[in-house]
Parts: sequence; C-alpha cells; structure tokens
Amino acid sequence: MSEMIRRANDEDEELDESRHPIEEILEELEELAEHGVRWYCRLIPGLWGRTVIDHADLLNIAARLRQRLPQEMSEAITIARQREQIIRDAQQQRDRIIQAAREQAQIIVSNDELVRQAQEKADQILRAARTEAEALRAEAEAWARGVVERLESNLRRVLSTLERAKKSLGGGMVETVPVERSGDETL
Repeated sequence: MSEMIRRANDEDEELDESRHPIEEILEELEELAEHGVRWYCRLIPGLWGRTVIDHADLLNIAARLRQRLPQEMSEAITIARQREQIIRDAQQQRDRIIQAAREQAQIIVSNDELVRQAQEKADQILRAARTEAEALRAEAEAWARGVVERLESNLRRVLSTLERAKKSLGGGMVETVPVERSGDETL
C-alpha cells in the first residue's frame, strides 16, 4: 500500500498538463479503494463485501487533495459555511432599506398633509377676511347713509325754518337768491 502512495507522490511531481491535479488525486483515491482488502466475513453481516483501506494512505490523499483545491473552491466552501450569516445579513439590510423607504414615504405623506392643511387654513383665512371686509363695507355704507339722511333732515329743518322766517319778515313769498359757497357749489 505504501508503495502505491510513493508512486502517487512521484506522479504528483510530474503532473500531466492536460489534466487537473484534483482529477489525478481522485483517481488515486479510486485506485486505493479498488486495491484495498475485501472482506467477506459471514459472521458480521455489515462487513460482507466491504473494502478495507489503510487509514494513513487515506489521510495522505485527503491532505494532498485539500492542497490542490483552487482558491475559488476554498472560498466557495467558506461561503457555503457562512451562507446562513450571509442570508441573515442580506435580510437585515433588506429590512433596513424597506424601513428607510417607509420612513421616507411617511415624510412625504406628512409633508403633503402639512401642505394640504396649510392650504386649507389659508382658504379659511381668506374666506374670513372677505366676510369681514363685506361686513365692514356694509357697515360703512350704512353709517354714510345715516349721516347723509341726518344731514338731509337737518337741511330740511333749516330750510323750513328759513321759509317761516321769510314769511314772517316779508309777509309773503320772498325770492331766494342762490348763495355761492366755496367753489362752484350753490344752495
């Protein structure tokens, strides 16, 4: 058996360029299994037709196989072992992205709501201002109308008093002469 391993080590040094080194090591492993001692023991049922291989030879081939594994294969094995952690990290990152998107959407909705509320408040203020302006204008017109009506009433009383004074002074109708006031206005 150890002769076979020595021969395999010698062959390892003179690798054929057309075949991958791992293929050669796998063939050695197959050859070791084929040339192992077969057990045909009827006393122990589980051993019928089994092959016994030298433990040291098997470990040697496994060590050489591990040395020949390409770096990518080692990285793939490491990644496969770390798969669960990678998946958890990816899920956590996904959750963080989703949460950030939800928060951003909430901010946008809140901003839209604030704009809507501000517009609504502005409309209320404008309606109140228009209502108040109309009330003030109506009040001012009523006041002005009251002043004009009182002035007209006072003027009628004054004219009535003047008419009576004229009648008492002249006994009859006296001709009224227009009096000029400041500017072009006449009474």
